[in-house]
Amino acid sequence: MHIKLTNGIPEMYSIGQLRRDNPQTSFPKRPGDELLAEWGVYPCVQQDQPDYDRLTEKVSEGPIEQIDGVWTWTWRVEDKPLTLDQAQFVLAEWINQLTYQVEGKYPRVIQKGWDEEEEMALAYKAETETPEQLAILTDLASRKNRTVDEHVDRVLYLAGSFHMIRRVVHELWLATDGALEAAQSASEYPDILRSAKQQAAPMAEQHGLNV
Repeated sequence: MHIKLTNGIPEMYSIGQLRRDNPQTSFPKRPGDELLAEWGVYPCVQQDQPDYDRLTEKVSEGPIEQIDGVWTWTWRVEDKPLTLDQAQFVLAEWINQLTYQVEGKYPRVIQKGWDEEEEMALAYKAETETPEQLAILTDLASRKNRTVDEHVDRVLYLAGSFHMIRRVVHELWLATDGALEAAQSASEYPDILRSAKQQAAPMAEQHGLNV
């Protein structure tokens, strides 16, 4: 990939174009950089596409710039123009992604038993479990190669983490949706959504989630 400088302005150019523009000149099959430079033609590289938020940003081809002495075809990352409905849809999609990362690790049939298992674990800790509950906890613990105490501690730890994540995500959704509703201009929407992700980052890092 090459560019040609015309009055100091770079534009995409090819060796084939150079031959066509100069039909009376014989060029080598693979002209070197020094020869090409005599004709104002220089090598150009494509910059790696940058990371960007596909929900709130768009990426497009940017200008050709000289970076560290190398002509480089860059990328441009810009905010997507969003209406309020679109911004709220983006927020809902992001919240759904966060929720799925937590719940998606487990089949729904397993999830349906979480509340009951937590209830049994709490009863065990309070020494108020029924014989039936103790039998179930004992069976579940043996399947995990744990003692009942170890299993109960694990259940309550996971339940506490799950409740905390759901609470934080719910509060974040309420605050962000309210901020979107209160925004004075649509240009504020991307910053509001980015701020929500920044607020979620510490929790996400702690629990291995992607924001």
